[in-house]
Amino acid sequence: MDLDNLREELTGVDRQLVELIARRQEIVARIGRDKQVTGRATRDFEREKEVLNLAREHALSLSVDPKLAESVLRHLIQSSLASQERDRVAAEGKGDGRSVLVIGGAGKMGGWFADFFRSQGFATSIADAAVEDGDATWHNWKDAGVDFDIIVVATPLAISGVVLAELSALRPRGLVFDIGSPNTAEKRTPRIARYRLQGGVIASDVRPGHRAFVRPSPYLCRRRLRRGDGNGEGVVCGHYGRAARHEPG
Repeated sequence: MDLDNLREELTGVDRQLVELIARRQEIVARIGRDKQVTGRATRDFEREKEVLNLAREHALSLSVDPKLAESVLRHLIQSSLASQERDRVAAEGKGDGRSVLVIGGAGKMGGWFADFFRSQGFATSIADAAVEDGDATWHNWKDAGVDFDIIVVATPLAISGVVLAELSALRPRGLVFDIGSPNTAEKRTPRIARYRLQGGVIASDVRPGHRAFVRPSPYLCRRRLRRGDGNGEGVVCGHYGRAARHEPG
């Protein structure tokens, strides 16, 4: 058999793999709907462990590298969790058309929040130097104004303090909070810690050693946000599409 025939045969196998993934995703969607109806959690760690163990065992029986099989199944599990959680978040969305502005919404972190708020039914706008003025997009965040129910500051930490200071002077009516990576927290302007607003609160307390958000993730499971409210520090925990606020005690 020549090389062209072998490649054609391999292409056929690749198509079958993709078709099997599509079939798996259909089953995953049905499982997700059942979890919503029964109130079961999106993530089942015991089941994940079982699936990975079975994959390794089956791979060994076929003389396939078990690490390869585990890697493939782990990616499929992550995709399944993300898909199930997006469906659950959309089903439980309670934004009711309230308005959100994500400053820095074209970045990875800002884009994650923009997608999340849209899935919850919020009217979501983006302000970012990487986008042009358009429908619900602004190149300069100041052109968008501050008449929003929620404003998310997802700019690089080197300038987020300046943005928060400018927002504080404009006194927006809604909730304002900023997010950032612990890996670059030391770059933050140290004198900018937190601001209080009339009719709202800027939730900001990102200092060296503090975490504003763990890292971008395809799903919310066990992800945490830190928040400062001007009177102390609390934690906002994202868990399966729900938010639970825990005040300092």
